[in-house]
Amino acid sequence: MKIGIVGTGPMNIALAANWAPHNHQIRIGSRSPERARAVVATIASKQVTASDYLQAAAFGDVVLYAIEPAAAVSTAAKLREALADKVVIDANNVPDNAAGHAAPSLAEAIAQAVPDARLVKAFNVVRAETLKRVLPKKRPKLEGQYFSIYHCGNDDGARRTVAALIEELFLDPIDCGDLSHAYELEALGSLAAFLAKQRYGADFAINVAHKRQSSPMDSWF
Repeated sequence: MKIGIVGTGPMNIALAANWAPHNHQIRIGSRSPERARAVVATIASKQVTASDYLQAAAFGDVVLYAIEPAAAVSTAAKLREALADKVVIDANNVPDNAAGHAAPSLAEAIAQAVPDARLVKAFNVVRAETLKRVLPKKRPKLEGQYFSIYHCGNDDGARRTVAALIEELFLDPIDCGDLSHAYELEALGSLAAFLAKQRYGADFAINVAHKRQSSPMDSWF
């Protein structure tokens, strides 16, 4: 699969580095070509290349979209044509200094800016620092724990695609229904960030305790 990644934050880098071994072709886009090339050099995989935002968006069958939250809607609008018909994973959260949450969610605002994209909210509740600890290479440190990745979107096929990419990383996809529930996921993401910063650090995530069906994850535990 071709995966475009718009943005070079820690979540984007962690996901790129861990999707690459699954034989995906990945293109990471930044506003700065030098920044994109520096990020790709840290991943050191022939599967991962550097570009700008537009090239990354046009490249991917699936596009991971996570940039500065304040610019998320306006930047998405500029990428509207490139993101048309793509599965777009919105991993953005509201700004840290936001005074509460207001409807519509940031995800719904992004979806309005790219109406032809198949947008799925995902990866915004878990912190990048935590994710790095629970991906396969870090598994021994937190062995035995399931880590939930909440996702929601209006397109059933897009949600299934994103769920498959989540399970590929040995994480637990939690389907939260249509995109109207992005409001709750963004509020949950803010709560997770607050708790991680105030008390729990990187060894913390908000997980669902449930009886799971068999998964590729199971052979790792």
